[in-house]
Amino acid sequence: MTPRATSWGSHTACFTRHTWSPKTLCYLEDLFVAQPFRGRDVGYTLISFLWTKAEQEGWGRLYWHTEATNAAARRLYDRFRPADGYVRYTLTVSPTPSEHE
Repeated sequence: MTPRATSWGSHTACFTRHTWSPKTLCYLEDLFVAQPFRGRDVGYTLISFLWTKAEQEGWGRLYWHTEATNAAARRLYDRFRPADGYVRYTLTVSPTPSEHE
């Protein structure tokens, strides 16, 4: 029997420069933990890894979004810090140009 590699979780992070500072900003675009490993601090460990890297490298900010109704994710994220009160606006880009309303 051949052992199988199992992915516990992953994250996708995007980096950009800060507008008013030379510091790097890190947007945690996606955090995924495989179902059998949820509730075992895998997500916490992935975010902690980025946070440690941010502190070591002097980044300006590490941030992410989640749906207000995603209670499980919010329980995890609130362990780091409560939500900061920002509101996100999203414009969906259509495949053909149109007039802005």
